[in-house]
Amino acid sequence: MKIGITLGGGLAKGAFQFGFLKAFLEYIPKEDIEIVSASSIGILNAYGLCADKMEEVEQIWKTSDFNNIFQVIKACYFHGFIKKTMYSLIQPEDELKIPFYATMTYLPFWLVGRYYLLEGKYHKNWRKFSCASMGFPFITGWPKFYKCCLTIDGGAFDNMPIYPLMEKHSLDLILCIHFDSKYILKDSWRKNSDTIVLDLDASLGNNLRKSSFNFNTSVLNKMLEGGYEYGIRICRKIFEHGYGNLEGIRTSVNELYEEEFQERMKDGTIDRVITTLNGFSQLFRSKKAIKPLIKDKKRRKENG
Repeated sequence: MKIGITLGGGLAKGAFQFGFLKAFLEYIPKEDIEIVSASSIGILNAYGLCADKMEEVEQIWKTSDFNNIFQVIKACYFHGFIKKTMYSLIQPEDELKIPFYATMTYLPFWLVGRYYLLEGKYHKNWRKFSCASMGFPFITGWPKFYKCCLTIDGGAFDNMPIYPLMEKHSLDLILCIHFDSKYILKDSWRKNSDTIVLDLDASLGNNLRKSSFNFNTSVLNKMLEGGYEYGIRICRKIFEHGYGNLEGIRTSVNELYEEEFQERMKDGTIDRVITTLNGFSQLFRSKKAIKPLIKDKKRRKENG
């Protein structure tokens, strides 16, 4: 089975997303994951998955400890928390066993962004790029200069970056984990595509509505555990007819969506604000926005 994964942004709620990923990997062969896309904090989790560094990323989640948003802002703006974290995680011996797209937003307009593909062996640009694509103004850092352009968190452009997976890849199943209950997948993708899309609002029923800025260690560990338990429950449901049974998986995914839809429409989270901004940027998305981070010609030259 050919699987893709989309990891949306959500600040501290990325711990829940990571817990879900751990559970998902217990139900599928990792080699079946062909491509991943990520935005904002989802980039941290994507790197852990694609570079075989799940244990390192889990430690980051388990040891981070900020009691309120002001401590988060202080750590990011004045102590370089994101830079220190990503530079420590991303090492010259790393290799991405699974390629992944990461979003980046260009200023002065949040409408303009890119889906950059990271793949293969370590490149020196990965560190700087990851920091530039995870810095949201007034919360997690100043805008950054990347390749002579002023950039911010890719979530401002597309916080649920399923677009490159649907437009550039032929997949059997896409797992999309986000935190906006009112996010609705395009009908053409959900109903009229051969690809099965498991669109999960991980906030639903998991008490995560106010957890975006809560980086307290005990809360993060509870989210890791909660995400894992939720992942086990969802995987049991979607694979109840057997792994590889696409019709059975499609039936289970549709049933799950119908069960949760009405409840999702009643709910609301801060992530709705970001998704609303994304609604405007949709007008500017095209396949031209999907690019390799490092061009083959440049990589060959640097490798001699």
